Amino acid sequence: MKRKNPGSSSMPNASFDLTPLLDVIFICLFIVIIGYTKVSAMAKQEAGEAAAANKELQAENDRLSRSNEELTDRTADLEEQVAALQEQNFDAAAREQAYKEAAEDLQRDVIGTKVMVMTISCTYNPADSERRKITIITPDRKYDPIEVRKENEASAFKQLSGHMEKYIQLHDKEGEIVVFGLNTENILVRDKESINDIINLLKNRYKNKAF
Repeated sequence: MKRKNPGSSSMPNASFDLTPLLDVIFICLFIVIIGYTKVSAMAKQEAGEAAAANKELQAENDRLSRSNEELTDRTADLEEQVAALQEQNFDAAAREQAYKEAAEDLQRDVIGTKVMVMTISCTYNPADSERRKITIITPDRKYDPIEVRKENEASAFKQLSGHMEKYIQLHDKEGEIVVFGLNTENILVRDKESINDIINLLKNRYKNKAF
């Protein structure tokens, strides 16, 4: 006697259709791949934009560096020009004071005597008091200025003393005397004392010839 099959699903040898499941899996994979592709493209785009921005920043930094170098060079040039102008002004002031004193000295009259006036200035630089310049003015000879610094004070005043003594000897003639005038404007106290010591020494050594 044959029995009816109660249903295909209850049979141990029943078959299953996996096609819908595979479709779902493939759809999920496509979604994941598409999402990854979009994220990767966005990441590349952002990286490119960042690289471009970094390149622009680097270019701007280079431009600013060049501008800073140019500004530094220009500043150095201006400082050199200012220093040169200060030096010129210093020289002019020293000579102006020396000539002023010389003009006053030359107004002195000594009856029956030929007076040779040597006017001495030792002007210090207002920007640096250790820098001084000795200027010698005479009516018949020209002397180069003597630069005085802390390290060469002794030799500078020795050079001045030599000029003064040779000038006396140059005018060691009958009826001639040498008068030393010291410009006391813009002079350091120690320089004034040093020059006065030289004058007094020469006055004692060459009596009736140096005053």
